[in-house]
Amino acid sequence: MQKTEITFRTYEEAIQKTEVLNKDSHFTVYQLGLSGEIGELLTEIKKDKRGDVGDIEHSQAICQELGDCLWYLAQMCRLVDGSLHKIAGFDDYTCIDVIQKETKDNVVFELANDLVIYNGILCDELKKECDVKKVLNDLLCCLVAIASTSDMSLSEIAQINMEKTLKRFGNDFSHLKWLDDSFPDFEQLPRELNVEIRQEWVGNTQKAMLFINGFMYGNPLDDNISGEEDYFRYP
Repeated sequence: MQKTEITFRTYEEAIQKTEVLNKDSHFTVYQLGLSGEIGELLTEIKKDKRGDVGDIEHSQAICQELGDCLWYLAQMCRLVDGSLHKIAGFDDYTCIDVIQKETKDNVVFELANDLVIYNGILCDELKKECDVKKVLNDLLCCLVAIASTSDMSLSEIAQINMEKTLKRFGNDFSHLKWLDDSFPDFEQLPRELNVEIRQEWVGNTQKAMLFINGFMYGNPLDDNISGEEDYFRYP
C-alpha cells in the first residue's frame, strides 16, 4: 500500500460527511453495524489462515473490513465523547498511527477473540447504561493490533475507508470517472438513455415494446393469457 499519514481530524471530518442516519436511532445502528463488520472481518481472517482463494487478496479484504469496523467505531466515539481522538487520548492533529498495541507473532486468532469479547462487553455496558469510553478504546486498540499483524497502518486503513465511504455516501461525485472513459467511442455506454415503453396493437393483441434511444430492444410482449389482461406484457 502507498505510504500515507492521516490525522484524527482528517478522518473525523471525513466520516462526519458520511453520517446519514436518523439521530434518534443511529447509535444502536452503529453498534449493530460494528457487530456485523466484526463478523465479516473474522471471516476474512479465517479464510486467510485457511488459505482460501477469493476474488481479491485477503490482505485487501481484511483492510476493507478493518476500515468498516473503524468507521462504525469512530461514529460511536463521536456520539459518546465528541470524537475518536478523545477516546484514543490524543490531540486531533496527531496522526492516528500513534495508537499502538504490542502484539506477538501468530496471535491474530487471539486478537479476533478479544474483538468479539470487547464487542460483547460494549453491548452489555450499553444495556446497563454504563460509561463505554474504556471499552471503545479497547476495541480501537484491538483493531490496531489486528492491522499490525497484517503489516497495515491505521492511516492506510483510514485512507481506503474514506475513499470508499465518500463514494458511497458523499454528495460530490466530480472526482469520479466513467469506467469506460478510456474506451473508443463505439465501445462506450451512452451517457444518456431515453427509455420508452410503447404499446401497439398487433391484430387483436396488445403488445408492449421497449425502445432505448429510438432503437427497439428485446421482443414484443403480450399478456401471455388469451382473453385476459394481467399486464405481463410490461418488461
